[in-house]
Amino acid sequence: MVVSFAIIFKGIKVSGKVTLVTVLGPYVFLLIFLIKTLSLQGSWYGIKTMLSPRLSQMLSPSVWQGALSQNLFQNSLGFGTILTFASFRDKRFHLKKSTRILIWVNFATGIFTTLIIFGYVGHLSIMS
Repeated sequence: MVVSFAIIFKGIKVSGKVTLVTVLGPYVFLLIFLIKTLSLQGSWYGIKTMLSPRLSQMLSPSVWQGALSQNLFQNSLGFGTILTFASFRDKRFHLKKSTRILIWVNFATGIFTTLIIFGYVGHLSIMS
C-alpha cells in the first residue's frame, strides 16, 4: 500500500516506468512456472485433458456461469487504476485499438495460466 501511494503521489510520469516492471514481471514468472510445469512427469496428461473438453458439458448453464464469473474477475483486476489514469490520455488516443489489444492479451494470459494449472494438476494426478 505504501508503494502504491508513493507511485501515485509522484504522478503519471513515474507510473509509466513502474508499469514496465509490474506488467512484464508477472509474465517472466509465468514463463518460469510454465517451463517448470512442463518438466514435471504427467504434466502433458493434464494439458491434453484441458485441450480435449467434454462437449456434452458445454450445454450446461453452470459451465457458462463459471466461465463468465472468471472472465469478469480477470477483467476487474486493476480496473480502478485504469479509471484513475484514463483522464491523462491524449485526445488522439486510439481507444478501440487499445481495447482490442487489452482483450486479446487478457485472453492469452488466461490460456497461458490455464496451461500451467492443468499441467500441474496432471502431474498431481500421476503422483497420487
